[in-house]
Amino acid sequence: EALGVRWRPTETLTVEWTVDVDFPWGYRHRPWWRRLGKALRNRRFPQGADPYDVREQLMPKLPPERTTFFFLDGGDEHPWPFESAPYARMITDAAKAGYGVGLHGSLRTAEDPARLRREKERLEKVLGAAVQKNRQHFLKYRLPTTYRTLHEMGITADYTTCGAAYVGFKHGVARPVPWYDLKADCPTELTLVPTIMMDRALMRITTPEQAPALLGDLLAETRRWNGHAAVLWHNAVLSGEAEWKQWATVFEWMLRFLEEKDHER
Repeated sequence: EALGVRWRPTETLTVEWTVDVDFPWGYRHRPWWRRLGKALRNRRFPQGADPYDVREQLMPKLPPERTTFFFLDGGDEHPWPFESAPYARMITDAAKAGYGVGLHGSLRTAEDPARLRREKERLEKVLGAAVQKNRQHFLKYRLPTTYRTLHEMGITADYTTCGAAYVGFKHGVARPVPWYDLKADCPTELTLVPTIMMDRALMRITTPEQAPALLGDLLAETRRWNGHAAVLWHNAVLSGEAEWKQWATVFEWMLRFLEEKDHER
């Protein structure tokens, strides 16, 4: 305004749903002694469908054109490599249904760029297509090494910038931004998509009863500035497992809230 220019926000909101698949299954496709151990820890012996395999609940609710599933390779975190038959089917089924498929770079890739490249290549082999999106597991990355590696290997959008213990705008803006390699002093074709909300961050700072008010304010502020809201949920949120038990209600609230706002446009 000091320059005589007035900018009026247009009051629209773009929401991008992202789902991190840290554990594709809680019980199925594991050795029997691991299934038994997990059941004893949770004091629950599930019957029927695996509680973490929530595709039938999630997919009808999330728009394919604005949803990406980030898949974590097997190894240190879980026992299913991308090539294992059931996991490969889960990945390719998501792609065939029109959902985006991204790499969830494993924890060690932050220190091991060669491993990050191998994981991307193996996921692409399963998909039969290029992978262009990434989010680092545990949000762990190294500057400039991780971003430079992602750029060099053809990743065009990274979703790692996300608050682990707060919600909001980590870059100070409500839009994706291009990554500028300061050390090399040059622009890149890698876009950083800030994730304004992660379910685990909500669990750290609020309760399921209070979360809707916090999320409503956050989404309203993003909409006020014609922003892009990438939100992160884990597949386990609908599992009914102990730590997630009440958070499915927050996920369902967010779906209803956004549907109502769409109808207001």
